[in-house]
Amino acid sequence: TVSAGPANSSGYLAVCSLADETPYFGGLAFVDLSKQVQLLQLQSNASGVATVGLSIPNSASLVGSEYYLQAAILDGTQPAGWAMSHGLRALIGD
Repeated sequence: TVSAGPANSSGYLAVCSLADETPYFGGLAFVDLSKQVQLLQLQSNASGVATVGLSIPNSASLVGSEYYLQAAILDGTQPAGWAMSHGLRALIGD
């Protein structure tokens, strides 16, 4: 869930296999976009909240895997036109 975004706006959630800290869209990208695993579309509602579901396969081979996620949503009030979330590190465990 992404909250406090602009109302009724489109965006993306990037799921990457590596973290990074690179200037991007007037903010910082905390994901390495060259190591993107999945790119999901987001759409915020009238309250500025966007929700997307992620499925994780039931596979022991994934235990210990790390992924890095960050959302970006169109926002005309931002200098480069995008608002970006904080980065998130997800560790798959048992």
